[in-house]
Amino acid sequence: MIPFSMWPRTLMKVVPEICELLIAASAPTSWGRRYFSRRLKKISDKAQDLRQRNRRVALLLRLSLVEERAANWTGAESLIRELLTLRPGDPSALISLASVLERTGDRSGAREIYVSLASSEDLRPEHRQQATREAARLAGR
Repeated sequence: MIPFSMWPRTLMKVVPEICELLIAASAPTSWGRRYFSRRLKKISDKAQDLRQRNRRVALLLRLSLVEERAANWTGAESLIRELLTLRPGDPSALISLASVLERTGDRSGAREIYVSLASSEDLRPEHRQQATREAARLAGR
């Protein structure tokens, strides 16, 4: 439980996160693109500071969600691939990439990702099961 004295500081961190998730999920795509692109420009893609790198990862993920909502698959794919350069092997980014690849017609690329996730010991069991199901579906079984 968070001590009462830390609530204001905690809320100052959580409220912007919630607002950004709402923008990514439900705001008009033009707003989301503008909002996240402006913030990404402020953080170098070569950022060494862990906090800045994590912020860049979060912004890339949210902007990729906006692009997926807009059915801009190539835009979403390039954002996810950039995210993966900052966080190689990130399971949620890999799942997003597989989904985007499937939508662009690259079923074999999507299947490869699902197969690698299905055999990963680092993934939670339910995510491995989902990856196994998706790999089997894409294999045509």
